[in-house]
Amino acid sequence: MNRRHFGKTLAGLSTFSWTTWGSVVPSGAASGDATGPTPEDLGSFFPAGAYTPFGYLDNPYHSWALNRSGILRSVPAIGFGLYYPAGPGGYFNYERNSIYRTVLRVGFRIGEQVFFEESDFRRAGIELTSPHHSKNILALEFSASQLKVTVPFFLIGEDTLAWVVRLENTGAKDLEVQVYAVQKFEFGAATWWGRDGIAGSYDGAEDQVVLHAFAAGPVFALKSDLPSVDCVVTPDDAVVTRWMRGSNPGERAGTAYFPKGLSAGLSYHLRVPAGNSVECTLYLSRGVNERLVAEEAHSAHLQASRTLRAKHAEDDLFWSRAPQLEGDFPAHWKHSWVYDFETLRMMVRRPLGLYKHPWDAMQIQAPRNVLAETSLDMWALSYADAETAKVVLLGQFQDALQPNVPCMREDGTMNMVAADGSECGTSLQWCYPFYCLESVYLRTLDRVWLAQLYPYLAAHLEWTLKNRRDPEGWIVAKCSWETGMDASERFLIKQPTGGELIDFVRVAELQAAMSHAARAMKQFAVVLGKAADFGRWDDLAVDYAEKARRLWHEGWFYDQDARAGRPIVIPGHREVTQVGPVMCGVAMEEQVRAMIPQMREYESHQKFWLEWPSHVLPYAESVWKAGDREFLSRVLYELIDRVYTSMDRREVQPEKKLGWPGVSCEVWGVQGACGAEGYGWGATLPAHIIRSIFGFREGNEPDQLWFILGPNLPDNLAAKGKSFGVRHLHYRGKSFDLRYERQGDGTLRAELTFTGGWWPRRARVIDEAGMEVTVAYTARNLAFRARNHELYRVDLAE
Repeated sequence: MNRRHFGKTLAGLSTFSWTTWGSVVPSGAASGDATGPTPEDLGSFFPAGAYTPFGYLDNPYHSWALNRSGILRSVPAIGFGLYYPAGPGGYFNYERNSIYRTVLRVGFRIGEQVFFEESDFRRAGIELTSPHHSKNILALEFSASQLKVTVPFFLIGEDTLAWVVRLENTGAKDLEVQVYAVQKFEFGAATWWGRDGIAGSYDGAEDQVVLHAFAAGPVFALKSDLPSVDCVVTPDDAVVTRWMRGSNPGERAGTAYFPKGLSAGLSYHLRVPAGNSVECTLYLSRGVNERLVAEEAHSAHLQASRTLRAKHAEDDLFWSRAPQLEGDFPAHWKHSWVYDFETLRMMVRRPLGLYKHPWDAMQIQAPRNVLAETSLDMWALSYADAETAKVVLLGQFQDALQPNVPCMREDGTMNMVAADGSECGTSLQWCYPFYCLESVYLRTLDRVWLAQLYPYLAAHLEWTLKNRRDPEGWIVAKCSWETGMDASERFLIKQPTGGELIDFVRVAELQAAMSHAARAMKQFAVVLGKAADFGRWDDLAVDYAEKARRLWHEGWFYDQDARAGRPIVIPGHREVTQVGPVMCGVAMEEQVRAMIPQMREYESHQKFWLEWPSHVLPYAESVWKAGDREFLSRVLYELIDRVYTSMDRREVQPEKKLGWPGVSCEVWGVQGACGAEGYGWGATLPAHIIRSIFGFREGNEPDQLWFILGPNLPDNLAAKGKSFGVRHLHYRGKSFDLRYERQGDGTLRAELTFTGGWWPRRARVIDEAGMEVTVAYTARNLAFRARNHELYRVDLAE
C-alpha cells in the first residue's frame, strides 16, 4: 500500500445520512402494524441491568472493499480501541495484517487512590458494570466511596470517539477528582511503506495532545471541553502510571519508532460539590493531517450533545417495541438477550456501493452479504424490528447481481468462487432462507412486501433448477462452500479450500429444502392470486419430497454418492443437519418416530454437535416438530446457559479462548461463545427462546388470527412459584406480553396481556386433543391453565 492510497483510505468519508431503518414503516406494512412511539415520546426504554463492562460500538461507516474505517472494541479497564482495518476478533488476521490501532483509556484519582488498571479496581473491591450496553452507546459505571462515576462512550460521525465523564457526589462533603485521558498509538505487523514511527506533542493553542504517523498514516488528537491542567507524551507506559500518581514527568513531546507505540495524555481537575454532579466531554478525533483533525475535533464538539441524545432516542425507539425477558430468568440470560439483539442491529449496514438498500454484514469485522446468514440474522431480528428485517431481506435480492444471490462484497467482489470458476451463493438448505422468509411473512402478513419478493424467489428457484440439478433431477451443490459446511468429510474428497466440486453428492436435506421452498411458494402464490403458478410449485414440492424420502436408509436420511448410487455412511458419525427433512415437513410419520431416538443420541455420543448456530435451527425445529419438546427444552437450556454465561462474564479469561464478552460470536462452543466476534448468526438465540422455550409460533393460515403457544420451560428453571415473561411479542399487527407462572400442582398459568390499544373481542384456546380450554378473559388479559411441554392453539377474534 503506498502513501497516497493509505491517506485516501483514511480520508474516505461517506455522505450517506444514516437513519433508523426500523422507524420507517413501508407502505406495504400489514394493517394495524405497531410502529412504536416517536423519539419525542420516549423515556428510557433500554432494559435496566448491570451489564458486562466489555463490548463493541458500531462503526456504521466500516466496510471491507470501499471504506475500511475500523472496528471499536472496549479496552479494560475503562476505554476503547480503534482497530484498523479491523479488530482482533474476527475474519481478519490481526496479528499479521493489522495496520494500526489506537487505544483510549480513562483513569481517575480520588484522594490518594488511582483507578486506571483492572487491578486498581480489584484491590479496592470495586466492580465495573455497564448500565447502557447498545451498539450506539456503551456506558461504564462504578462507585468509590461517595462518588458515582459514569462514562458513556459513543461515536460522532466516522472519525471521533467521544465519552462523557459524569461525576455524582452522593456524600455531604465536596470532592476533588483528577480525570486522566490517555491515548496510545501503535502500528500493527502489516508491512507498508511509511510505517516508520510516531511523533507526539502538546498543542497549547488547541489544548490537545496529538499523535502523528511520520509518513503515511493518521493523526489523532485528544482534547476536552474543559481546560487541561497537565499533559504527558511518552513511549513508556510506566511514565504514564507515575504521572497519574502525582509525579511530574516533564515530557510534553516525544517520538517512537516501529514497533514501539507512543502514548499521550491530558489531565483535568474537577471539583464535585456535595449532593451535586459535574461532567465533561472528551474527544479522540482522527484525520489525515493536523489541520483536518483539528476541524474534526471542533465539529465533533458542536455535535456531541445532539448526537448522544439522538443515539439514546434510537436505542429507546428500538427497545420500546423489542421483546424483553422478564421474571425469574437468570440475570445473564436477560443481559445476553440484549447483547444478541444489539449484535443483530449492528449487522444492518448502510447502503454502499452496489448495495442500494441496507444489507446484512454477516460478521462485523470484514462485512459481506450472504443469502444464508442474512436470512437467519433477519429472521431473528424480525422478532424485534420486522420492518428493518423485511427491508434487508428484500434488498439482498434486489441488489444481487445474479438470481442465485452470490456471496458478494459491496464493490461487487465475489466472495465465493468454486474451483471451476462458478460464482456461488449458498444453497437452499444452508440457514433455510425460504423457511425464514415464510416465518417472517406469517408473522407480519405484509402482502406488498411479499409481492415485491415473489418474483425474485421464483427466479432464485428457477436458477437452482437450471444450474444445480443433476441429470437425474437431484438438487446438488457446486462445492462445500455453497452448502455452508466447508470442507466437510461428508463430501468424500480431499478439499484444500472448500471450493472443490462436490456436485456428485446428493445432500439429503437439500432435497427437503427444495420441497419446502416450493411448498412455501405455493402458499405465497395463493396469497398473491397467482393461480397459474400453483401447479408448478405443487409438482416441485411433491417431486423433491419423494426424492428426500428415497434417501432414507437404516433409520436416517443419508446423503447419496451419485457415482455409485449408494448412501454415504460415515462410521461413528451422522451429520446433525440431516434432520432437515423433519423440519421441512417431508419425513413420513414413521420416519419421524424412528429418528427421535437417533436425534436424542447426539447428546451422549458426540461432544460437538450444536456448536454452529446454523445447525441449531434445523435441529431445534425438527425436534419440536417431532414432538420431543421436553428433551428439546433441556438441550436448549444447556446450550443457552453456557453461551449466555460466557457472554456476560466480567473478565476476559484468555486461557479459555472465548470471545469478547458483551457481543455475540460465531460459534456456540462447549465452553461458551467463541470464534469471530460480532457475528450475526451467533445472536439468534432469542428467536429460539421465543419459539422453543416460550413456544410462541406462527399459524400457517394467513387469513385467520391464531397462533400456537407451547410452554416448554426447562426443569432447571421452572420451580414452583417462578414466573417467566417476555414483553412485546408482535403478531400480524397486534402486540402482547406473555407470562408463564408455575403453580403448586405443577401446571402453568399462561397469561397474555394485550398492548398497543388493541384487544380481541373474544378468544378460544384449544389443546392438543382438540378440547377447548377454560379461559379467564378480560378486556386486556387472557389467562388459562396449561401443562408444560404441551401445545395450545390460541384463536383471537377481532
